[in-house]
Amino acid sequence: MRATQDVLKNTKGIECVLNAGCSEKIRKRKEQRVFRFELERQRGG
Repeated sequence: MRATQDVLKNTKGIECVLNAGCSEKIRKRKEQRVFRFELERQRGG
């Protein structure tokens, strides 16, 4: 049972990597976080 779950998890991860849209979404999220951080720093927060 556990082995099957691990395989499913790995397959999902591989699908995510193969799916350009998924990585694009993750990259945008990271950029937004960095952008927000920069804004806070410029405000002197």
